Amino acid sequence: MESNKSINIFSKRYLESILKKKKDSGGGSYLGGIIEEYKYYYKFFEKEYRNEYFYKNTLFNKIVLGKHSINTTYALNEVVINKSKADMIIVNRNSPIVYEIKTELDNFDKLEHQIKDYYKISKLVYVVTAENTFYPLYRILKGSNVGIYVLTRRNTLSLKKKAVENTYLEHKALFKLLRKNEYEKIIMGCFGKIPKVRDFEYYTACFELFEQIEINEAYTKVYKELEKRDTVYEKKYLSMIPYELRWLVYTSKFNEASYEELIDIFYNE
Repeated sequence: MESNKSINIFSKRYLESILKKKKDSGGGSYLGGIIEEYKYYYKFFEKEYRNEYFYKNTLFNKIVLGKHSINTTYALNEVVINKSKADMIIVNRNSPIVYEIKTELDNFDKLEHQIKDYYKISKLVYVVTAENTFYPLYRILKGSNVGIYVLTRRNTLSLKKKAVENTYLEHKALFKLLRKNEYEKIIMGCFGKIPKVRDFEYYTACFELFEQIEINEAYTKVYKELEKRDTVYEKKYLSMIPYELRWLVYTSKFNEASYEELIDIFYNE
């Protein structure tokens, strides 16, 4: 029951319900204690149930906000690549790294296939795991270019195997990361025009042009477009969000007014 409750509150839907309660109550003070509730359940994650959210929030805080800067780095959550789903992609100055999370609760059955897919959109891949699953993972990856991080019992990230670049990039996989307006911008920038074809032919015609762009140039242009999905106010307010909630709030993509409301709830209720 405890784990179910903790998982439910670390969701965008739960945050939206908090915002709605505040609005409906005219900012009623009964919302006080929300941050204490989050801290309590996050501590439960840390001590008893280090799930995927705990890993992602740790990566985000220590790499995006710690090692790098939110002004030069952004992160993507659960990105579909072929038949796989990358847990997190962190992009620093248009250089992406895929992070595949394998918690104490996971197995390595799909890992080989996942890694092959990830190299289609990134030159560097890391697997993040726990101390007690490091050696089984290392035996699988020791002859590969894949890197390994361990989330230690003290909740630090320990680099155990440095990733080496692979160059298996694929136009099709990169193209599928983009929204329509994003690939149109790239095509217009490279060719000065977009295809004049019937609607049902349009996607294929755009991809055929995209495929003509040299793969490393296409790679860079894709991640420049993806960076634009982050907003100025995310960078402005994120450091004010409590540590335990930063990944949740960042991936929820709230508007500026909601950011201000959440900060008011967390600190002033």
